[in-house]
Amino acid sequence: MKKLLFTILSISCTICASCQEIKSKTYELEATVVDQDGSPVENATVKGSSERLILRDTIPQGEYVPTHVKTDSEGKAKLSLLRYSEWPSGVLVEKNGYYTTRQKIEWPPFKNGDNRTQSSSIIQLKKIMNPTRMYAHSNSGSAEKIVKIKQFNVKYGFDLQYAEALPPLGNGKHADFYFILEGDYKSKYDYNMTLKIMFTNKSDGVVAFDTASRLNPRENNIQGSSLQSDYTAPESNYKQSIIKKTWSSKNDSNPQCDNDMRKNYYFRVRTITDEDGKLVSANYGKIYGDFFFEPANIEWGYYASLMLVDTYFNPSINVRNVEFDTGKNLLKNSDVIHP
Repeated sequence: MKKLLFTILSISCTICASCQEIKSKTYELEATVVDQDGSPVENATVKGSSERLILRDTIPQGEYVPTHVKTDSEGKAKLSLLRYSEWPSGVLVEKNGYYTTRQKIEWPPFKNGDNRTQSSSIIQLKKIMNPTRMYAHSNSGSAEKIVKIKQFNVKYGFDLQYAEALPPLGNGKHADFYFILEGDYKSKYDYNMTLKIMFTNKSDGVVAFDTASRLNPRENNIQGSSLQSDYTAPESNYKQSIIKKTWSSKNDSNPQCDNDMRKNYYFRVRTITDEDGKLVSANYGKIYGDFFFEPANIEWGYYASLMLVDTYFNPSINVRNVEFDTGKNLLKNSDVIHP
């Protein structure tokens, strides 16, 4: 019994001694905050988190302590963070009249492998310009309107205004694009499937744009400005079709999909042209996230699924504005946090 008690006391002393040896470092970020035109933004708040090491039951635990500074007339600010780890830091930059931006700050290593304790970064804040009402739906943090594809070689429609597939897969009303599942499915471990997406009219389609990579399709706190898109959709160069693939085999333990975590889209739909092919009317909008196409288990009742993360449909004819006013959502009971 005495030997056991001595062992426990020795372990406790060792833990406490190791806690005392843990030392913090001061990491410094030199931030330059600019607007979408590259002009400096004065009096913006740059927020980060220092770390405080506390002991609970002799076990060291980290606790985040908010730290923030204001930018000067040149848009510059120095943020000092007290840290015990060398992991990348996250900062949040905000100012009234601008969209909030999140940015990951790396501490690049020296040649000998040690991490630097200083870094610099240019951070963009986009001005709030002309937010408008839209039909907006989000699957971020959920999968409320995931489309369950139950049959091969059947053409289904999808309504971008209501973010719904048409019957029998959903309650959509107007087919802005069609999709068809092709390929083969032998089992949940052995399949090769292709999803073809085709927009309804010749002048309809999408223009892709990239943002920082998401951790997963339904990630809310992605990197960059909360306004991930530009203010307006493009005038031209809309692509009428998209092909997505997913595959696996008995010899491959990792199913594969060609989903791109950086991909987003502007769209033009319901286009009407005159006899000369000139645009008469159209609706515009945007999609945050890829056309996420994934395999499923037929034992669940479907072979594959299609999900759009965030969709925004501007109902005003020929208006290319895609800057969404989060307080004016035309879809009821739809919680959309990104403009």
